[in-house]
Parts: sequence; structure tokens; C-alpha cells
Amino acid sequence: MTGGTEATVRLSVPGKVILMGEHAAVYDRPAVVAAVDLRLTVEACVGSVAGVGGGGVHLDLPDIGVAEEHSWPEVEDFANRARRRWRALQAGEGSFRMSRDRGALVRIAVGEGLASLAPAASARLREGSLELRLRSAIPVGGGLGSSAAAAVGVVAAVRAVAGGVGLPGPTELAAIEAAALEVERRQHGFPSGIDSGTVLRGGVLFVRGGERELQFDDLPRP
Repeated sequence: MTGGTEATVRLSVPGKVILMGEHAAVYDRPAVVAAVDLRLTVEACVGSVAGVGGGGVHLDLPDIGVAEEHSWPEVEDFANRARRRWRALQAGEGSFRMSRDRGALVRIAVGEGLASLAPAASARLREGSLELRLRSAIPVGGGLGSSAAAAVGVVAAVRAVAGGVGLPGPTELAAIEAAALEVERRQHGFPSGIDSGTVLRGGVLFVRGGERELQFDDLPRP
């Protein structure tokens, strides 16, 4: 990480495994899930200088061979276009295609994290540069929640560096979960929310569909 750093946040997010009820929650059926100790780490640095044209987003994703820089408007426009495509899909006006752009999910997560902030916090963050470095031991495409971990980790990091670092309470966790689910929707179309909800909470959980959202309850560990 480079630049005039004002704040640095380091986060670790676990993977997940569905023990019983694979895809069940999509159909309002219960499932038992657990976080696993394969982790994705996010390091986020905010600086007042450097980056793209004195401010912007630098992504360092060595596990997938991505190193790229974008201006804040480029990141926001990318996330907005992904949001519009998903809404067209939701309205039955388009077809779903998973992006082959290896940095797409992280750029969308930055954009959704930014969109989840209060306007003043968003404006302050965009005055400088944001540098993100992700490392992951979670196999991509293995059904262990790699994209959910990236979504949760990046959204949480963006919110943390924008609003100060502290132990998240229920309101903050709900904001992270909602934004991470939006990221997952851009990646997978219509995910149940189990993956992002599990990696955010950790532990062993009983999950069931509610009227508006999934309900997660802790289960005793063996």
C-alpha cells in the first residue's frame, strides 16, 4: 500500500459450508450452515494523496492476478451499470450472464459500499484515495462462499474507513449485510443471502426464510 495514509483497516472474513439444506432457503426451507476457517483478508488504506489523479481506487488482488486503478466516477458508474442490469433482470427484461472481468465483483463491492454510506461520509471518502488489497485462502468456485466473503469484506472495509473503526452494532451489521447482498446479486442473479449472512455472522447457524428476509439463529457448537 502506498500514498498519504490517514486510516488503515484490516478485516478477516471466513468462508462457509452448507451442512444441510443446500439451496433450501431459496425455497423458504430451513438450512444448517457453518463458517469455516478458510479466510479472506482485506486491507484498506485511505489517503489524502496519490491514487488516480490525486484520488481514486487502487485494487491489488494478487490471488487472481489483478492490479488496477480507477477514478471514483469510474467505480460508481461501473456499479450503477451493474445495478441497472440486475434490475432489468428482476423485471424480466434481460438475461443473466456472470462477468468474466476478474476485478468486477470488488469494484461493484466498492460502489455498493459507497452507495450505502450517508452522503457526507461518501463525499469525504471520495476526496482522497482508497487502496484495497485482498488475499484469500477460500477456493474460488468451490461452494465455500468466496464471493460472499469478498463482498462482505470489501463493503465492511469501505464503511469502516469512511466512518471510523469500531465494533459493529446491529445497525451497522444490517447495513453491511444489505449492501453485500446487492453485490452478490450482481454476481449470481438471485442468491438466497445465506452465504453473505453466514460469513458475516460466523459460527454454526440455523437459517430459515422469513416474510422479508432470512432469519439466522445460533446453534450450540459440538
